[in-house]
Amino acid sequence: MKNIRRRKRILAAALSLALAFALAACQGAAFPEPVVEKATNDEATVYYLNPDAALDAQWQELASHYSQETGVPVRVLSPEEGTYEETLAEELAKIEGPTVFAVSGPAALETWGGYALDLSGSPLLEGLRPGVAPLTEGEVPRALPYDLSAAALLVNNALLEQAGHSLEELSGLAGLRAAAEDITARREELGFAAFASPGLKDARQPGSAALLANAAFLAGEAEGFSGRLQELWDLTAQNAASAPAQLSGLTPEDGQKEFTGAKAVFCLADARDWADIQTAMPDAGLSLLPVYAGGEAEAAQGLCLYGRQYWCVNKDADLNDTEAALAFLSWCLSSENGTAALAAMGYALPSQTAPAPENPLIARALSDAEGGKTAVPWALPTDGETESALNAALAAYAAGGAWDGVPAVFGGAA
Repeated sequence: MKNIRRRKRILAAALSLALAFALAACQGAAFPEPVVEKATNDEATVYYLNPDAALDAQWQELASHYSQETGVPVRVLSPEEGTYEETLAEELAKIEGPTVFAVSGPAALETWGGYALDLSGSPLLEGLRPGVAPLTEGEVPRALPYDLSAAALLVNNALLEQAGHSLEELSGLAGLRAAAEDITARREELGFAAFASPGLKDARQPGSAALLANAAFLAGEAEGFSGRLQELWDLTAQNAASAPAQLSGLTPEDGQKEFTGAKAVFCLADARDWADIQTAMPDAGLSLLPVYAGGEAEAAQGLCLYGRQYWCVNKDADLNDTEAALAFLSWCLSSENGTAALAAMGYALPSQTAPAPENPLIARALSDAEGGKTAVPWALPTDGETESALNAALAAYAAGGAWDGVPAVFGGAA
């Protein structure tokens, strides 16, 4: 494939040169621009395939500003919502494909990592905040996070105190289990449950089930994944505000309403949930705990911190375009103008020189990492299809079915 690409680029250069001679010979005749440019451009360019169609206008403005500031042309293409991966496949197949493209996580990198440049030794990685990690293929860094997210177990401090427990007890899975089961045993007396219901209907990524699965995946040996996930799911579902059999008909928003309505002490949430939760309970005292999954490293565990989106540089791009792409990404993540533009788009930036993210979950995850705790990455290969399958398997299990269908979603890990 690489030799084929090289031959195509040589042919493209020859065609472009021939067209240039033809254009000169026609003494000003109106000819269209060549479809294929030379493979070794004298002037470097950046071509970014943007996955955020709703932010196209902002990206076009950023590209224009960068070009004016540096003289390097930047083209941004923003496919319509729902067509990004289809367009990515089409564009990467072209001789002059995008120099920068985006992936959404480990599962997407498995699909597109073959096109991604090895970022080993790049100053871009050196500029990341503590706890922020690139996506890797084996040991090779292939994708740079540019929009952070985080996940945590939210705690309603007032309800926890009312139940006779304290945050000091919740330093690991064992303490969380003891408190949750005690709250469940006294639920009628207390008037609230331990956990908000982990709804399995129409779950957006990442849903509660995926948060538990990622924690279980990282907690220990691969052979213990299935057992750890079953333990975490049973703890959450059997001590939730709604009965396990009802979870298939509940959405994550239903569970969130239980939490904001003071019907549950604990709630699994990610950074995107925070604004709605704070709006619903602005005066509530909330604490953030890691998504515990057991294991020896719990004492040093921080919050789950991961990229919602990652940038890849096309390894098949020309060398000067590759260098231009890396310089463009560095400007986006480190310059005053670049970071201000991206922050205005709503991105939570991972670089040390960028403004600290305002979202409390992300800020706390970064603070934990800077304080020496181990940030939990997103390592489980999940996408929308995988999460739907996981939710369906858990719904069947909650309705009395066998557990085997759950690990089968991930290839039968046991």
